Amino acid sequence: MEEINFKEVNPGYCDGEVRSPNAVIITAGMMKYLQNICVRKLFMIKIGIVDFKPKSLLFYHHPECFEVIVFSGNRFSILNGFKITELITLSKQVSNLSRFQLSGILESNTSFHESTASSGIRTEFLEDGLTINSILNKRRIDVVQVTVTFPQNLKSLMLSNFAGVEGTVPHTIRFENISSLIALDLSYFRMNHFPDVLFTGTNKLEYIDLSGIDSTLYSEKENIPLFKKIKEITLKNANLRTTFKRGRQIFNLVPAITKLDISNNFLRFVPNDAFKSNSNLLTLNMGYNLFSEIPIAVMTLSKLSHLTLVRNTLQTINSTLRDWFDMQNKRMKTKLTLNLVGNIFKCTCENSDFILWLFRRKIIFDNKNITFKCSLVNGTITNTRRVYEEFHQLFSDCKSEIWLRVGVCLLVGFIAFTLPIAILVNFRWRIAYCIYRTFKKVVEKDMKSKYRYDIYLSCADDCLGWVKNTLIQKLENSWKMSVCIEDRDILAGNIRADAILQSIQESRNIIFIISEAFSDKIWGGFEIHRAKYEKYTSNLHKIIVITRHVSVENFPLELGLIIHDVVLLDWSDEESDNVWDKLRMTLFSEYV
Repeated sequence: MEEINFKEVNPGYCDGEVRSPNAVIITAGMMKYLQNICVRKLFMIKIGIVDFKPKSLLFYHHPECFEVIVFSGNRFSILNGFKITELITLSKQVSNLSRFQLSGILESNTSFHESTASSGIRTEFLEDGLTINSILNKRRIDVVQVTVTFPQNLKSLMLSNFAGVEGTVPHTIRFENISSLIALDLSYFRMNHFPDVLFTGTNKLEYIDLSGIDSTLYSEKENIPLFKKIKEITLKNANLRTTFKRGRQIFNLVPAITKLDISNNFLRFVPNDAFKSNSNLLTLNMGYNLFSEIPIAVMTLSKLSHLTLVRNTLQTINSTLRDWFDMQNKRMKTKLTLNLVGNIFKCTCENSDFILWLFRRKIIFDNKNITFKCSLVNGTITNTRRVYEEFHQLFSDCKSEIWLRVGVCLLVGFIAFTLPIAILVNFRWRIAYCIYRTFKKVVEKDMKSKYRYDIYLSCADDCLGWVKNTLIQKLENSWKMSVCIEDRDILAGNIRADAILQSIQESRNIIFIISEAFSDKIWGGFEIHRAKYEKYTSNLHKIIVITRHVSVENFPLELGLIIHDVVLLDWSDEESDNVWDKLRMTLFSEYV
């Protein structure tokens, strides 16, 4: 017989509103007539097979007659028990088979290598006498090699829509006798790693489909010999977005391709050098992604003749790419084809040149009438042809808008030019004073602000003992800071007020120790007023107030008025590392 085609021959497709096949288990009795027929083409598509018995689905008396076998759209497993054995046996017998298609769900809890001894798959012995079977049982599949022999006339092999079983995808697969193989489809074959593929025979593979397989599993490989000569590759739903983010040059693995399909990958960008190794690429499908503009990477494809960008988020094509398309169209012997259906372009003044370009260039579009969807300024959805026909009516105000923008730009430029001049003229003395103060600060910082004292310390008699025995020891001996104390460093004979004034002026910081007796200090109020003056003239860096068991009534009113400009530390008789740290950070903050 020439062909036997069982497609949807199942009551579940005929009865009821829901088309769902009944579960079918194939037995030897059901296949006894078919097994004795010499048939060239056998199709079993969507007939609800969930399992089959020995010597049934994969057992035939005239296997040499087969040229095409298609088992697709069913739900049976083929990698457990006797099934893999029968499959390998059948593959050796179908000497004239040119096309084999097996797609569905491949799941099993049984090891793929349960019966490898008689299946024709060679088990490689590894170190210490380990076999593939023992390796798989220990989840060590990374050193396994499997050899599979192809029928000598097999041209097309499709194994798609499978969920790989743990242990069924070895680290290395060796294909023998692939000299006739032209097309290989492994789409949606789920796996957690991509094996190294070796082969014997002449490599004539031209087409491969790796859709649904995570591209990050093989993008790090430097080369895959089986892919070197392929002309066409399909990579739908291949997680290319992650691969590009990691900076992988995945297309270097297929330098000879002329047709590439990377649709349905949720791509928003493509690296500018993504296609640097694909100088022979003619057809590129980037449809069903999220591109808001055409990637610049396409401009590196000097032989590109067919570009598909359907169902993206394009709003326009910029002038650089339009010029490149025009140049490419002149360079190629055939006209450039551009597929843009499914994008909603913007028909605004900014894109008016793009609208004209659509109708004035000899590029072939997928929409022959060039009626692409188009959004006007008010949000109305129309089409590009209608906009082109009403071009002057819709875009008559564009030039006036341009002149308005020019006028606004000139006005802004005039204001930007005159305003700084007006400010300089009216506030020239204040600006000069600010520049002087800034220059003074910079000079003082460059000269490390050389003061005579780091600290001027003011305290009452009741704290003098604590100051000399504790505070001074820490400031001068541990922190190496110079301190001026009224009772110790201001010499007798000078006018007291002038001496205090000069000492405060020559100090970087001032510390007030506020205690109950501070209000009785003769020069306390003068020191506070002088500190306020030096602080406001930016000569004094910090005013630090340390309180020691002082009541609110005895806290100096003058300090209370500038409480926001001082650093206030509450210090008890007990030693506290926290307060010491705060004091140190306050004093040394000028150097940080």
